[in-house]
Amino acid sequence: MNSKNKFSDLVFPRPQLLNEPPEKGLIWIVEVLVTFLVYTVASIPVSILTSPFIIVYAVKNIDYGAFSFGVDKLSLNGIVEYGKNVYDTVLNLIENMPAWITLITLFSFAFITLAVIIYRVKIRKGTLYSLGVKKAGAVKNYAAGLLIGFILFSAAVGMGLLTKGLEFSGFIRFDIPSIVYIILFLFGYFVQGMAEEMLCRGLLMTSIARRHSVLCAVIVNSVFFALLHAFNPGISVLAVINLFLFGVFASIVMIKTDNIWMVSAIHTVWNFTQGNVFGIKVSGSAYAPSVMKVVSSGSKFLNGGNFGMEGGVCVTAVLLLGIIIFALIKPKNKEEI
Repeated sequence: MNSKNKFSDLVFPRPQLLNEPPEKGLIWIVEVLVTFLVYTVASIPVSILTSPFIIVYAVKNIDYGAFSFGVDKLSLNGIVEYGKNVYDTVLNLIENMPAWITLITLFSFAFITLAVIIYRVKIRKGTLYSLGVKKAGAVKNYAAGLLIGFILFSAAVGMGLLTKGLEFSGFIRFDIPSIVYIILFLFGYFVQGMAEEMLCRGLLMTSIARRHSVLCAVIVNSVFFALLHAFNPGISVLAVINLFLFGVFASIVMIKTDNIWMVSAIHTVWNFTQGNVFGIKVSGSAYAPSVMKVVSSGSKFLNGGNFGMEGGVCVTAVLLLGIIIFALIKPKNKEEI
């Protein structure tokens, strides 16, 4: 075995869960299309559940003047200005979305997890373990993931504060509604974090890795994960890069632990810490009740601007460090499922 293969086997070893089901998967582009179809089907009940609330809120709060288009705008500058006004209006609507609507959306992600399980277990005749749902060590891995996710995102915030890209503006005034909302958001992110990991890592990555290399599976599912967020408010080139890096990091964590629990916990607490501990936007979403408030104060290159910290270089540095650390960790010994 040459040195290149040794390095590849160290960073991207084949986890035991890839042995189930034993048959090879489809070619990677077909697996991507199938995964997108599963996501689309699961999004139907999500839309049915959330759309009425969003429409009612939009009707009551949107500035319709921004959508008026007159002959005075029939020029390149006029069209550009019109587009900017519409974008700013929609962005403002999202930024001020009530917390309860965001919560409904987070909990509705359970339909995505359900769709993934139905497809893999009922249609493809796989097992829950083939999605990374492993009984042995589940609590320990999940608890470790919660700690790791909190440390990672807190490190990114620390970098932002040290480089003056962020500024601490104080703690919130606690009241019963705020405390209840913060607790509900934690449970909401439990659902959302698991759903995105089940879709991208549990389903897509493992499906591709059964026919192609693990490296190919990591890259493709990470691109897919980044593109799922491509239309979020405030998206930028650096934000897409960071989303891709998070996908790579999450993939390596799942590969090395041979289960989905740790990476799901990291995903959950990363979003919760970002939005409900530090009060920073989560991938361009609306602000939510939080323990403290950390605001942007410098370059968007550092703090990510309207997308939140995930659009800034501080998160890039943390994710690269996380990838290196987990890449060098030896895979866990095989355990009973």
